[in-house]
Amino acid sequence: SRRPPAAQLTARRWTAELITSCGRMFRVKILHKGDFMETNSKGVSFLLATFIERLQSGETLELEVKSAKGGLPKSLWPTISAFANTNGGWILLGIKQEDKAFLVEGLPNASRMLDDFFNAVRNPAKINFPVCGSQDARIEVVEDKSVIVIRVAEASRQRRPIYIDGNPYTGTYVRNHTGDHHC
Repeated sequence: SRRPPAAQLTARRWTAELITSCGRMFRVKILHKGDFMETNSKGVSFLLATFIERLQSGETLELEVKSAKGGLPKSLWPTISAFANTNGGWILLGIKQEDKAFLVEGLPNASRMLDDFFNAVRNPAKINFPVCGSQDARIEVVEDKSVIVIRVAEASRQRRPIYIDGNPYTGTYVRNHTGDHHC
């Protein structure tokens, strides 16, 4: 069967460490590396476990984490623009970076936040083209805490630039190293 693009991000090791918000660390064992929706004994999907493993070396050009405790962060939209204008990428909402560790804080009302995200991503006043479809964002659960995983596809050459807030001059971003930068 055809695997989704996310399943191609295979893990180099079969376990990854995750620090929960209470500071407890546990090991996530990946059961089936080719199955997009497979979960391990902790209830963590393969996709999320792969991201957790990749975060061990820090955020990357294609992976960004955001706390999002108070709702959708304002910094989400420049990141979406940057990913769409570069090579695409993944955003994890509900995970906080503290020094070199990543803490799963979870989201208090993930379902409502996901609805808010889908409403905003289809609003041309927020972003000029809806780069995320209905299958590109979902809620994952890690130790009874909800995390939102968002996939941002690379925009086609014909759709670029992807910009935010209705202004291509001040709202266009690209991704360099681990940051979002104005074009």
